[in-house]
Amino acid sequence: MKFDKFPILIICFSIIPMISLSQSWDQPVNIYSGGYNTSPDFCIDSCGIIHCVWEHKIGVNYRKIYYSRSLDMGSTWSDAKDISLNTNLWVSDPHIVSDTTKNLFVSYDFNTGSPNSMLVLIKKFDGIQWGNPDTISTDMPGSMNNRLVIDYDNKLYCFWSNGIEGGKIFYRYMINNNGWSEIFKPFSGNDDHYFLSKAVVDIQNNLHCSGAHHYAGQSSYDDRAIYFNYINGAWSDFIELSNNTTWDGLDIALDSKSFPSITWGQRTSTLIPPNHGTFVASYDGSNWPPPLMLVEDHPEEQAIAIDIFNNIYIVDNEKNDTGYQQVCYKKANVNWVKEVVDQNNFGYYCHKLIVKNNELYMLFIKVDTLIQSSSFTSIQLRKCKIPTNINKKNRYYSFLNISPNPFGDKIQIQFKTYSFEYINIRIYNQNSQLINTLFDGYKTPGSYCIYWDGTDHSGKEVSSGLYLLQFKIGSIVDTREIIQTQ
Repeated sequence: MKFDKFPILIICFSIIPMISLSQSWDQPVNIYSGGYNTSPDFCIDSCGIIHCVWEHKIGVNYRKIYYSRSLDMGSTWSDAKDISLNTNLWVSDPHIVSDTTKNLFVSYDFNTGSPNSMLVLIKKFDGIQWGNPDTISTDMPGSMNNRLVIDYDNKLYCFWSNGIEGGKIFYRYMINNNGWSEIFKPFSGNDDHYFLSKAVVDIQNNLHCSGAHHYAGQSSYDDRAIYFNYINGAWSDFIELSNNTTWDGLDIALDSKSFPSITWGQRTSTLIPPNHGTFVASYDGSNWPPPLMLVEDHPEEQAIAIDIFNNIYIVDNEKNDTGYQQVCYKKANVNWVKEVVDQNNFGYYCHKLIVKNNELYMLFIKVDTLIQSSSFTSIQLRKCKIPTNINKKNRYYSFLNISPNPFGDKIQIQFKTYSFEYINIRIYNQNSQLINTLFDGYKTPGSYCIYWDGTDHSGKEVSSGLYLLQFKIGSIVDTREIIQTQ
């Protein structure tokens, strides 16, 4: 899926119904409060455990990375733990992911108080203890804006940007904890400036990225929202999506076809102060139609998620007559509905969204009080039930795709689940003898990809011929014929 055409940018307006203060979102759960906290991130592992990290201020140019987890899907949280263990300096902007074996990886910027000396570090939690940090941006002072993404084969990518190196994006990867690769960069050869905001992975283990870009000779006021991807081992050119200064949001999500949608905030006027709007653009399979503006007048802190029914959710922070309101926009079919989730005097920031177990999880910063120039903030989590319309026959999974078939080196089994279920995937020969068990355990709702390399349970290659792949989920058993050609 390469995108080579630039869109004609037209601001589109829609009439969005307004409803009263939300009744669909649960009351927020406080993860941590006390002092100044910012830059939260979270992930949900294969057992449904939620892991959260954030930046906590200790003093001037001295901050730490804290971690907490929830074993009951966000209802209660463990005591905050200092995982950076720095005794001075400022560490910032943590990001967290989990692999399929429940190892945790946390990246963060180190020495933020001295921009020209910053480095990107990563720590690993192996289920027992946090290890010592690895320096990812080796010999590259001035590295910052770290980002993490991990694919279904446990290939972990760490991205960052470096102003000293000309405003470029850099990355390294690690496969199954076997050491870090050399340093790569998606864009090179000119003096343009790039920023990667978020990378997400599709079921084929391709990367889809949102970010910002401005050309050589321009400033950050010329930043535009961009999309680019990494498919079949090659980076695409970027697609410019916005037509005015773009800083906020720049979040990305994928639908069931792996088509991306991106949200961002951008200027909409030349007034002083200028107006801003929340925008969204969605790839339709062949191009990017013009973006839609959902709201104007200084919204910020946009985030996006897409559920298993391809409904789109966008949250942001908006001003109202008395302060601020936290707003969720939902697109079902072709209609957008606006819902006010909460409101307060000081606002809601750093939104992050995850869809899991037919629920939408929203992590954010709530500003509790302002005393002179000091902010006191808390890390909070909200949940919202996603209405399901899955009939009984298909309530377990939406598709099972096996390819290529016939196959040579390996065959790929793709499926999407709707609920937390026991899954068993086995290979049998024509005499109904068990050859290999590819998976035996539980999966949370989501999209998965499993491979069979044509070997038996002892690792020995099987002979060419006809085999049976048996896929069990819940009370459903689906058996398919597959052919090994070698």
